[in-house]
Amino acid sequence: MKKAWEILKRVDIRNAEEYERASSDDRRKWHNRQTRAYEVRLKQLQRTHNVTNEESPMYKEMVELQELFRFHIRQRNRIMGGTIQDFYSLELETNRRKHKGNVTPQGNPMPYTELSQDVYETLSDSEKIKYHHSMYHKTEGEEKLFHSRMYSRLRQKSQHPTFASLKHGGKSVLGLTTTKEEYYNMDDIDRRKFHNRMRSRAARNNNLELVRFHNRQYNRLRRNSSLPVFYSPEHEQEEQ
Repeated sequence: MKKAWEILKRVDIRNAEEYERASSDDRRKWHNRQTRAYEVRLKQLQRTHNVTNEESPMYKEMVELQELFRFHIRQRNRIMGGTIQDFYSLELETNRRKHKGNVTPQGNPMPYTELSQDVYETLSDSEKIKYHHSMYHKTEGEEKLFHSRMYSRLRQKSQHPTFASLKHGGKSVLGLTTTKEEYYNMDDIDRRKFHNRMRSRAARNNNLELVRFHNRQYNRLRRNSSLPVFYSPEHEQEEQ
């Protein structure tokens, strides 16, 4: 009896006119059912066929199934969100923003794709975070560390700039040397960052005297103290 009732409750939408007349809940259920149907068929083909020729009919069917699967997920999510118009079919959808998926029609992760700096600059911070997160898992060595740095800078809303790839910039600030002349030309914010960086470096080297020195300079700058600040302990001695 329960199974018969489930069949009676099932919504069967056969064209755009019926879709427009259906309630939002019925449209959501219909898209949900279509999503499951296309997903089942796509996964079945992915399991049973190792297709490498993009011109083959089987590959084209996979592409179509993936597109339809994504279409019905979009419409279901739009209905649940209640703010964007939903559509009966892919052909009728007029407000789609195209995004490259993370999975190929064969079910494999998308290959390594590095963005140019120009394209990277058009991304929002959240899109940049997703880009670096994805690239972190697809790279090795210095590039992997680079994407981890860029990801952290964006998540922490750091003042340090971010870049699409290591060749455009974004090398680690660890180990960088600042000269006394450069220090004199810094504003107070950059001097504070300098002393914070040097304090951390001294702590890693277990140099407690140098830690205390840079901590004093950092706190003077942070509190806008009238006391002078110095580049190094030697610089402080020279001025006394």
